[in-house]
Amino acid sequence: MFILKLFDENFVNTILQDINKKSIKIFVNNKDILRVFKNMLGSNVSKLMKADKNMLIDELYGKTSFFLQSIVHMLPTLKKHFTENDVTNLRDNLYTLDLWLWIEALQMLADSDTDLANTYGDLSIL
Repeated sequence: MFILKLFDENFVNTILQDINKKSIKIFVNNKDILRVFKNMLGSNVSKLMKADKNMLIDELYGKTSFFLQSIVHMLPTLKKHFTENDVTNLRDNLYTLDLWLWIEALQMLADSDTDLANTYGDLSIL
């Protein structure tokens, strides 16, 4: 049971990893890479940087909660307990490619009408 509890806690940590401050930063000086990132994601990043806390949480975690069946209170709980520091860290992570890959993967799953809840439990989906 202890090992299963650790798995559950790991799933929650994974889904909320972007509220943590990153201690390692990678700087890109290649203007072509920066231009591609700006052209592909610039408007999305800009929109979310201007968003309030609730809209930011809805945009970034709403797609995940779409697949969940028993954790229906995820978004209200996040909105209630996110601190300003968490929101600041989340906004900082809007400039990371891994966050956008995760968002794109969730969007592809949602668009394909894949019903993850029939195969996986909520904690596995997280």
